[in-house]
Amino acid sequence: MLVAVAIAWSAVAMPQNVLSGDDAKDNSWYAEQYAFDGRYSLTGFELKHKEASVPFIDEYGQFMYKEWPGKIHTDRDLLLAREEEEALLQSDLGPATWNQYGGWKNGPKQKATGHFRVEKIRNVWWLIDPEGALFWSVGPVRVSATSGETPLVGHESWFASLPDRESPLAEFYDTHDALLRPYYERWKQTKTFDFSGANLYRKYGPKWREHFMQLVHKRLRAWGMNTIANGSELAITAMNRTPYVERIEVVSKPLAGSPGLWRPMSDPFDPSFRDELKRQLALRHRDVGNPWCIGLFVDNELGWGGPGDVARYTLKAPGDQEAKHAFCNFLKEKYKSIDALNDRWQSSFPDWQAWLANRELPGEDANDDLLAFSAVFTETYFKTIREEFTNDAPGLMYLGCRFAGIAGTEHIVKTAANYVDVLSFNIYAKNVDTMRLPEGVDKPVLIGEFHFGALDRGPLHGSQVVLKNQEERAAAWTQFANSALNHRQIVGMHWHQYGDQATSGRFDGENFQNGLVDVADTPYKETLASSRKTGNLMYRARYRRTVFCDGDDLTWGEPRFKPSLYAALPEDMFGPDALCYDKARKILYLSVPNFIRGTNGLCNAGSFLARVYPNGQVQKLLEFPLIDGNYVGCMGMDLGPDGHLYVCDMQYFSHPEYQSRVLRVVMEDGQPTGEVETVVQGLKVANAVMWDERGMFVTDTILDLPGRYGSGAVWLFEREEILTAGRNGADVLRVAKQDDPRQIIIEDCDDIGNGNNCGADGITKDSNGIYYFGNYGDGAMYRFIFDETGCPVVEKIHQGGTLFNCVDGICYEVDTNRVYITDSSENSIWALKPSSWGEPVTFELLWENEDTTGEGGLLDLPCECRMVEGQLVIVNQDEGVGAAGKNQQTDRPYSLSVMTVQ
Repeated sequence: MLVAVAIAWSAVAMPQNVLSGDDAKDNSWYAEQYAFDGRYSLTGFELKHKEASVPFIDEYGQFMYKEWPGKIHTDRDLLLAREEEEALLQSDLGPATWNQYGGWKNGPKQKATGHFRVEKIRNVWWLIDPEGALFWSVGPVRVSATSGETPLVGHESWFASLPDRESPLAEFYDTHDALLRPYYERWKQTKTFDFSGANLYRKYGPKWREHFMQLVHKRLRAWGMNTIANGSELAITAMNRTPYVERIEVVSKPLAGSPGLWRPMSDPFDPSFRDELKRQLALRHRDVGNPWCIGLFVDNELGWGGPGDVARYTLKAPGDQEAKHAFCNFLKEKYKSIDALNDRWQSSFPDWQAWLANRELPGEDANDDLLAFSAVFTETYFKTIREEFTNDAPGLMYLGCRFAGIAGTEHIVKTAANYVDVLSFNIYAKNVDTMRLPEGVDKPVLIGEFHFGALDRGPLHGSQVVLKNQEERAAAWTQFANSALNHRQIVGMHWHQYGDQATSGRFDGENFQNGLVDVADTPYKETLASSRKTGNLMYRARYRRTVFCDGDDLTWGEPRFKPSLYAALPEDMFGPDALCYDKARKILYLSVPNFIRGTNGLCNAGSFLARVYPNGQVQKLLEFPLIDGNYVGCMGMDLGPDGHLYVCDMQYFSHPEYQSRVLRVVMEDGQPTGEVETVVQGLKVANAVMWDERGMFVTDTILDLPGRYGSGAVWLFEREEILTAGRNGADVLRVAKQDDPRQIIIEDCDDIGNGNNCGADGITKDSNGIYYFGNYGDGAMYRFIFDETGCPVVEKIHQGGTLFNCVDGICYEVDTNRVYITDSSENSIWALKPSSWGEPVTFELLWENEDTTGEGGLLDLPCECRMVEGQLVIVNQDEGVGAAGKNQQTDRPYSLSVMTVQ
């Protein structure tokens, strides 16, 4: 006897296989019989025999004729898998940037209402969680212990071993999926066995259900998911540990002429429609006012048909159909008489009663009226639901009707958009790049279902989107997430479904490899690795509306901003830091502190001042002399009004106790004379320097003030005291750690979880006279002006850890009217568009990439930038910083990048 190794399915959205013989006599699921030639053509599974004999499903509900990683062979395998995962979950607590709901803890806060809502921010739609945090919904549909339920009638021989009716596993002959139970009954498949539940019992013991319910919430958080989606077990959502969505179905008097997809359309004109809707909402009373409930869908994949089809369905209904009476009244109001209608439709109805009794479709002359009444029907459906949500479920979002795809629904979507809070579409595709709402419609969108499957493990059908293996499946998750996160209207995506369907098929034979776990509760590690990445990166990626991707070239930003190589430094010049551009002489200076001497095979070189030419040539101008026996830590620099170069000498790595300095490199005609003078002493981490008419500004990145997580300062030295300090026998300026009047601003660092408590870094000034500086440790950014008394007035313009995590260097360029910001922790360059004081500023990500060697010009811990002849030149310091940022090691080449920003 031949046996199927894949179950034919009467799939809702898939073509059915042709039935013959006894299989065609009923509506039950069935197995087609194939002769094998070593490989089953539809599944790709290699078989042990050319003709496989029954049974072909093992005691755990798995296909017997294929091995794969993680396949369960004994109960001991289940226990080992449990122990392994429990160890992982002890340390994997999910994204650190999430709040209790899974919203963006460190993101820009919106109005907190105590419930979920939607808001459009910077032309991008978002969900807003009860605490006012930005929220993007990702999670699985049908979080249930019973996804492996399968019918038994007539197919007991398929199974190698079913539990004894007297054993503890006997309970799984009676468990069922609450959402799908009506379909099992409709298909007369009430005798079933639930392999997934039985495996949970084997794995977790008699208290398996309690353990499973707790585990689900831990798993989802660790997997980077923050939503339990449609059709899940109510007991799990009722725990109020993970936000959830649910659906209700208005199964009222059907529109008799409609074919339906899962069931016929309900008649929204019939009183039973509103009554059933009110009854369903009453059953959901726990969701109303529950902050953990995102909202409710109403219905699922209704058979709307094409333009005018709803009116055609109505015409096919009998004369007592309320919708048909509504259509008749619509025509009476328009035509007044049956003769006028007959004249328009080219029909011959003797009276309106005859029109009601007729069930034949009219010709093309009626098309305009069919379209018009279809719009009335559609509006009645959505408007009635909106009214009942307003009356019986105030504050609870109406999430639409879960359209089966978007193509062909435009005529319905336009009406739905007037009444729903969120439009919802089930879309099975590799991405949503081409998903567009109808012209004039701007609403948030939830992807109610998507998935991918492969044929290398588990069930015998790859799902709606079939891929080769689990590696491709994992990559497909990332691709879909990229696409959805970059779509300004999509506010979430829900995977269908939590667990694989039964290998032997469900009520209709559908047996998709579509789970996050298989029938034995084993997680698909490859796909979940991708989902973890989505969870960790999605808020910053969404807020920027940029893309993260897998591959050799991981980048964010627009291709036109992609940096290229400007210069590669000589072998003894590694760890460069700052740039200064003499526009008059067109000379670009580079400071090279060489902080990491003697490590990673690097040479023990000194500190350099260099010149970089447009052709990429690098010339050493000065090797800094040892000062007090120590190397100079040359960092930020700027040309003073006297033509000399003022350089921050950061001594923190050699002498952490306030021995950093500002040096004067004496210059003649743009060249250093070799003379280096100390100007200021007593700074902690002298970092950035800038001259203007007020004097010399310096940022001090670490103050180590008592009782503060981190703090830094901005210093202002008067013009004359700096120009004369250390010259011609004059004293060097010595500053005090605290209460020095030159220390004009002190700001603290927020703990954003990256372990970096450094403070002020980078300083610049725009053409409006507004000053800017940033925070190295948390990425906060500030601007300030001076009031009439000469005191600085400071405003925070970027909350640390929101768009970027670190401000290393900043510079203002008048030609583009932008402040450019380097985030060395994330290998990114940002642009700030200045505004008048008191007006909001805007930020734009120009470029970001993952950890690189800097080869080819990609960013490699960018620390400073300057505009040179219309191009932005960026210094890559390339110091391995470990957990605090992306760059994990120092590697050649040591480089400068360049990007075109105009």
